[in-house]
Amino acid sequence: MSISSSVWSHSISISILLAMFKPNSSIILIIFLSLLITTAARPATLSPSSPSPPQGLQQILSRNGARSTTQEWRFLNMSLASMEPDIVVSGDGSGTFRTITEAINAVPDRSSMRTVIYIKAGTYEEENLEVGSQKTNVVIIGDGIGKTVITGRKNVKDDNVNTYHTASFAATGAGFMATKITFENRAGPHKDQAVALRVSSARAVFYRCSFLGYQDTLYVHRNVQFFRECDIYGTIDFIFGDSRVVIQKSNIYARTPLVGHPNIITAQKRGKSTDNTGIIIHDSRILPAPEYVQFKKVVETYLGRPWGNYSQVVYMCCWMDDHINPQGWIPWSTVPNDTVPDTLFYGEFNNSGPGASVVPRVNWTGNHRITALEEVQRFTVTQFILGSVLFLLEELKSVNLIYKLPKLSGGYGLHLECLESWGNLEAWFRLNLKFLREGKRSWCDLEVWVWNLWKRRRYKRAWTTAKMLSHNHQPHAGKLIDKMPQRENG
Repeated sequence: MSISSSVWSHSISISILLAMFKPNSSIILIIFLSLLITTAARPATLSPSSPSPPQGLQQILSRNGARSTTQEWRFLNMSLASMEPDIVVSGDGSGTFRTITEAINAVPDRSSMRTVIYIKAGTYEEENLEVGSQKTNVVIIGDGIGKTVITGRKNVKDDNVNTYHTASFAATGAGFMATKITFENRAGPHKDQAVALRVSSARAVFYRCSFLGYQDTLYVHRNVQFFRECDIYGTIDFIFGDSRVVIQKSNIYARTPLVGHPNIITAQKRGKSTDNTGIIIHDSRILPAPEYVQFKKVVETYLGRPWGNYSQVVYMCCWMDDHINPQGWIPWSTVPNDTVPDTLFYGEFNNSGPGASVVPRVNWTGNHRITALEEVQRFTVTQFILGSVLFLLEELKSVNLIYKLPKLSGGYGLHLECLESWGNLEAWFRLNLKFLREGKRSWCDLEVWVWNLWKRRRYKRAWTTAKMLSHNHQPHAGKLIDKMPQRENG
């Protein structure tokens, strides 16, 4: 993105309440991923314990011999020793392919099942590296940040291309996920726009990855995206685009820019008031990179500038170091007192650190000091990315988490409906049993629920739920099963 021009080519946080209760990070990721991915049919039941390592990834994600997207979170945290990927990439020839391009080409088109590509440690530099729109539900897993590195050096100045085409790696196919990978553009600060990663994938997830670049490092181009526990480095507009994205529990590092230029973290391009896009940075640390520390008193860093007239960026529950300019935000022209659109929305809520004070911030109509919990909730993962869906419960560990939170609108019934509608039947079933034991739900309620499933022609789910209840010694379940027509496989 040019520092002087705005002419450019097109483009579940878990609620803030969860942040206040400081749940462990795995629970938040698990809840989010359970919500986010809905592409394949789910098994009716899930084992409460992870399979032993020899069984591997295939057993975790298989149903009738075909891998599904049921438990993405498990292999995002899985050790390589217990993994059975579909494709292995290794530059030394010890894998299925030597290049990432060959691996992507081998992925079946428009697949509703996960294809897992394990990229062994090494540095990979390939031309036009992209997971295209036909390559859906692709997961790439590396050996760790700084170990598996996807790099490039394409840039606007040298390569006669626009910013969009400078990306070292691009993800376009829906349902893309990555973990333990470094994405890099090493063109350097003198080469203007040079993208490390461009993401256009719907429901994209990046977990424990790093993104290294200078100007325009991370292009969150469009669609829904989630970044968790990542490291993002850059100088000018280094998180930019017009997606609906939440960056959570990550480290955002300002580097040393060209002489005479400031650092600007975000450039969001929402073009209409009705668009639901924006960049939300939650529970993250805004820091100077080590090489920038000695310059932070003379080189300013700003939270963002408006690429679009309705630009929307919110920082909440973040720690901000003292390299952040007290004014916080800067006009697109980078002239401090220049005019900005009144239609933008820049918000800050409950941030801390020496750079977090909102008192000296710019006095713009669109700059908001958010103080009400009700206002900030619309920028959480739950509401910003997933609309009206509230909290899903992770089926192994966090059933009790709901009782630590205030009872939100919709009550327990809505929580159950969310679980059922997103296909998380085991969690739905277990939570029903819990509510039955605690008197929060009656058998009559549950029978009505099962029959509603039946009326919606979800025969197998209704039948399976009744059978699970029967196996757990619910005396009415047998009668319910007797009432059902024999359509178990319908």
